[in-house]
Amino acid sequence: MDGEIVGWGSIHLNENVLAATFVDPDYTGQGIGRTIVEELETIARQEGVEVLIVPASLNAVGFYETLGFEKQREIDASGPDTPEIPSVELTKQLS
Repeated sequence: MDGEIVGWGSIHLNENVLAATFVDPDYTGQGIGRTIVEELETIARQEGVEVLIVPASLNAVGFYETLGFEKQREIDASGPDTPEIPSVELTKQLS
């Protein structure tokens, strides 16, 4: 926005996983996160992904639910050398 990066997202197509979405807190509520997720969904559809999975931190679950994702199960999103990160796995049917 005005030459400044205010948000980003990533997708792992080989795993059908929307890996991350981030928006600078100063820019939340402006539809940036929604735009990022919708663009990643478009890419996933073009690549033949039928169901998109997102491991979401607890504070992001509501955001993804407003975009049509549905809770599946509670998970731990930590890595082998990191502390436990309580999260929720959500999915969305794309096709």
